[in-house]
Amino acid sequence: MRITQISRQTLQVTLAMLAGLGIALPPRWRQWLQPPAGQDARSGWVSSADLDEMYQAAARVSGKTELGLLMASTPALARHSPFLMLVLHAPDVGTALDNLLKFSALSQADCELSLGPASDPAHVAIRLMPHHVSHTGMVCRVDFLVQGLVQLIRQADASGRSIIAIRLAFEPPAHAHLYPQHLGLAPKFGAPCNEIVLTRSLLACPMPMADPLEYGHALSRAHIALAELKARRGLVREVEALLMRDLPGQHDCTAIARQMGTTARTLRRQLCALGESYTAIRSRCQQARASHLLAAGELSIQQVASQVGFASVPAFYRAFRRWTGLAPGAWVARLAEQGRAQRVSAPRA
Repeated sequence: MRITQISRQTLQVTLAMLAGLGIALPPRWRQWLQPPAGQDARSGWVSSADLDEMYQAAARVSGKTELGLLMASTPALARHSPFLMLVLHAPDVGTALDNLLKFSALSQADCELSLGPASDPAHVAIRLMPHHVSHTGMVCRVDFLVQGLVQLIRQADASGRSIIAIRLAFEPPAHAHLYPQHLGLAPKFGAPCNEIVLTRSLLACPMPMADPLEYGHALSRAHIALAELKARRGLVREVEALLMRDLPGQHDCTAIARQMGTTARTLRRQLCALGESYTAIRSRCQQARASHLLAAGELSIQQVASQVGFASVPAFYRAFRRWTGLAPGAWVARLAEQGRAQRVSAPRA
């Protein structure tokens, strides 16, 4: 189980890709994607577990296990992906891959990809470390990433001969027969890790749509966005650290601002300029602490409510339903069920 923070826009793009496949999720997903009052819809961050849940819901609604392969081929990805120009207009494949790694911070707190040497010095390996909770979510995410990377590679090498091997760290799923059709070759299942092995010479191959002018504009915008994100994270993390340290204290914005050597008005203005709010940050901290304590299973719900700063259990119930769509007890039960399902579906050594 690997969980991180992802951008709210990632969920919005996923919804658009699913819609492009004719898959409509229940209305609650669209309502849930709305940011808190005062926040830009594109600036919020959520748990990657929410993306995993979206994959599971889509699989249930559609009855398809091959959603990851299908989504990576939808026009919605081309329209909404923040990385498209940095990839298509890059001078060569190596630069395109470097951009995916460098600017992944715009969509997720922890990168899912790495590029490194393979066992053969003439080869390199792209390794995939998806953020997931369930086995269904993991397969879907790996399929999506692999298909997207193969499409990138085929931009520079239409024959696909530069792809030496594709290895997947799970047993053959129900749609195993579709991989050769989508990827151009059959992957090896049950591998130690998810990876695509390539000829090292591919990295120097020019991208067919390389455009210095468009690429320069895209790179400049990406650097500005990354700098803004780092500034936001720096300020937000300082506020989060103070809140997490003082929970279950009932510190208001004035108290936190005083600890930071500023005024509440200035802090609120700075957060608003970054698409954040003090109320939203405090709520996220309470959710993170509550989820951790509930998952640990050592405290009662009443004790957890007290530990995260709620004066009453009913108030905590209302907040937790707002955060997750579930009551605390139901959330714990679902977490346990997902853990059991993952242990059952995990490949055996």
